[in-house]
Amino acid sequence: MSKHVEYQITERQEIAATIEVSVPTEQVARQIEKTYKEYAREVSIPGFRRGNIPRAVLDHRFGRDIFLEEARDELQRTFLPMALEELDLHPVSRPEMEVVSFGEHDPFVFRARFDTLPAVSLPQTEGLQISVSPARPVSDEDVDEALQEIQHQFAVLGEREGERVGEGDLVHVKSGDQAWDVRATAESPVLRSLVGARVGDTVEVDDTLESGEPVQMRLEIAGLRQLILPEINDELAKDAGYEGLEALKEEIQSQIARRREELHDQQVNGALLDAVLQNLEFPLRSKVRRHSEAEIE
Repeated sequence: MSKHVEYQITERQEIAATIEVSVPTEQVARQIEKTYKEYAREVSIPGFRRGNIPRAVLDHRFGRDIFLEEARDELQRTFLPMALEELDLHPVSRPEMEVVSFGEHDPFVFRARFDTLPAVSLPQTEGLQISVSPARPVSDEDVDEALQEIQHQFAVLGEREGERVGEGDLVHVKSGDQAWDVRATAESPVLRSLVGARVGDTVEVDDTLESGEPVQMRLEIAGLRQLILPEINDELAKDAGYEGLEALKEEIQSQIARRREELHDQQVNGALLDAVLQNLEFPLRSKVRRHSEAEIE
């Protein structure tokens, strides 16, 4: 197969199109590796330096599927706009995506289906009326919710009292000379063995991942952990890069208001488009209707 990304139109109708994009194996592998490296730089796992966390450790902690899905989505975000530009197509609806094939050692092939506008003459727009609700004002509750999100971003891990591991508990485990924190859950084939164990126990993990890869290890339960949230005050605001809490609140309010104004503008534009479309005469509609009736007959 060609080492270049391939674009082709697999179906073309007067008001719709389907395209197929084929990304070669080499680029798929590079994107997956890039995704792992980005995670390795961003997460913190005791016993490993940022940027030098092995893929196997990341797979055990987060699950291999999350990295493959993120790499796949990033490839779609990258190559779909390129395909539309290359094929000179202009969608007027959100593309419906279909994954044809994807694997770490295979080409990534996906399809996108979307509507397109036929060539039409615009009707008169003078006196056109639309109804759109005004942008919702920013409330104190909106600001408090955003502050809580920032509060969680600056949370730190600390020790938690307790002896037995429960479902969803954050557990500090050791394996050899490595140590890290994991979330005990019965849904994980690796971590479900932790649920019900006690601090100080050594748990034998002997299971198989969804990918079919066997996992065998000994995990010592060194303790229980918890997230410690900082107080919402001037110190938290300074850690976030602002002079104080009031300055942070003002910036939050400004950002929320700006996003809502942008959304309001989009709604106005969408309502205008809908009003225009209602007054358009599509000669293709009758053709499509006659074609459908002929198929039924």
